[in-house]
Amino acid sequence: MNKKVELTPEEQMMIEGIQLGLLPFPTPNNFEVLRALIGKGALQVAQRTPITQHNDDLIVRIPRAELPVLLAALEEGSDVCGGRGCDDLEFAQIVPDLNTRQKMMAQYHQWNGDPEVWTSDLETGGAFAEVHYWSYGSALFYLRRRIETAAE
Repeated sequence: MNKKVELTPEEQMMIEGIQLGLLPFPTPNNFEVLRALIGKGALQVAQRTPITQHNDDLIVRIPRAELPVLLAALEEGSDVCGGRGCDDLEFAQIVPDLNTRQKMMAQYHQWNGDPEVWTSDLETGGAFAEVHYWSYGSALFYLRRRIETAAE
């Protein structure tokens, strides 16, 4: 049921960009081109699952071509911020749930290669175990690893 669809050069460029994972800039003209492509059957619109069906996980999609840029920026930010000390982020205000903060910190220390540090913090039950603060460098490292792992 693949019928040949005649496309304008502008429509063909739009299709090629979408196939590369590049979303068109939201201009009135681009919306018209997209509508024409959908109307011609050259582009199908997928039904999206409501985010509430993802157990509170926010699923963010970026073009695969942009992923190395994001990872490099997070890594560089982690390196730049890493030498500035701790207590940069008011972590408890950003992530109010203690259990969530502790899970994030356990994963961070796992990736950092020092899970025993986190285990020791939990056993002593001190301020570190409550994770009120987190350094920007460590947070950027954590986010880079989460994205990198999810993309594998």
